[in-house]
Parts: sequence; C-alpha cells; structure tokens
Amino acid sequence: MTTINDISDLARILRERPEWADTIRGILLGQELLELPERFARFVELTSENFRLVHERLDHLETDVAEVKTDMAEVKTDVARNTADIAEIKTDVAEIKTRMNRIDGRMDRGFGTNYAIKVEKNIRSIAGQYLGLRRIRVLRGVYSPADREIEDRIEQAEEGGNFTSEEIDGLWRSDLILSGRDKSTGADTYIVVETSITVGDSDIARARARAGTLSSILGQPVMPAVVGANVDADRTATAALEGVSLAIEPESWDG
Repeated sequence: MTTINDISDLARILRERPEWADTIRGILLGQELLELPERFARFVELTSENFRLVHERLDHLETDVAEVKTDMAEVKTDVARNTADIAEIKTDVAEIKTRMNRIDGRMDRGFGTNYAIKVEKNIRSIAGQYLGLRRIRVLRGVYSPADREIEDRIEQAEEGGNFTSEEIDGLWRSDLILSGRDKSTGADTYIVVETSITVGDSDIARARARAGTLSSILGQPVMPAVVGANVDADRTATAALEGVSLAIEPESWDG
C-alpha cells in the first residue's frame, strides 16, 4: 500500500504513476482546460490557413491591379492615338475647306467676270431702265475701248499728287465708268458702276468712294451705282442711305 505523508511523496508517486497524474489533472483542471492545447493548436492551424488564403487573395488582387494598370495604359495609348487621328482629320478638313474656298473664289471670280461682261454689253438698257439715263457711253470697262480723255484726267490727277495711290488705283479698278444724260433733267453726268452677282456692303462702299474720287477730279457730280443679280433688303436700305443707285440685272444670259 502506498503511503503519502507529504507533498513530496505525492509528487514522487505522480511521477512514478503517470495515469494517476492524468486522473488528478482531469479532476483539477476540468475537461475544457484539458482540451485547451488541442483547441489552441487547431486555432493556430485555422489561423495559418486563413492567413494563407488572405495572402493568395492579395496576390491575386495585386495581379488584377497590375492588369488593370496595364489595360489603363493601353487605353491611354489608344486615346492618345485617337486624339492624334482626330487632330489629323481636323487638319485634313481644314485643308479641304481652304482648297474649296480657293476653288469657290476662283469660280466666283470667273462668274463675276462673265457677269461684268454681260452687264457691260447690256449697260445702255440697264442704265435706261434703272438709272434713268440715256445716251450712255462706256468710258472704261472690261472689253470696251477706253476713252482717252477720261484716262488722261485720271493720270493727271495721279501726277498732281492730290490723291492717294489707293484712290487712283480704285478708279483704275472700277468695273465701269460711264457718261450719260439724265432723262428727267437733261443734265450730262458721269457714273461709276460696280458689278456683283450678290451685292454686299463692300460693293456699295466702293462705288460711293470711287465716284467721290472721280467727282473731285472732274469737278462735277458723279453718280455711284451698283449692278447686281441679288440684293437683300438691308443692302437696299444701305444703298439708299449712301446715295448709291442700284440696278438689278438677272444672272441669266437672256437678252
């Protein structure tokens, strides 16, 4: 029979009889505390597994972020290319517009010259119908022989230095310089005519300015006039306000 006299005897016996030690441990600690090491080990195992999964997800996330960054870089590159393409298209469109404007300008000048010739050929009828004049003579025009007397007067004025080169040049560039007689008063007069398919403010201003220059050279009134195929209400009002006569001659080649 084993006799226990003190704690040292108990310690010795428990070392000698491990099954006793387990029984006493169960009594003293209870089942939950006995299972604690196993549960802790399981907790560590689960935690390690969770950390592993988190790291894997983070790795996948970093990969996804890297792929997104790559895709964004490609998108930026595509946008830059598209922007460059759009800029080139705009440049091409601008060049096309410029060329079209040049073509339109050439066509307008060509049609304008043809129209001016038509007006000159029919100026006696036009002046009689719209300007109230008769006995029309073309002193300067596109194809009519120039009147030497009127040209001498302009050249003398240019040599005299009393007019600017722009004023003299404006007279040389006039579409028509005419002389005629007023049907109502019988007074002889001169007329400076500008022709334009579509009458604009600049046509009215040129006729008025050039008639004013010629009036100063000749020392007598000169009628400013514009012959056009198309004129709107605003230009009609402007011409009336500026004292410029308007004649409407259709663009067609009838008559």
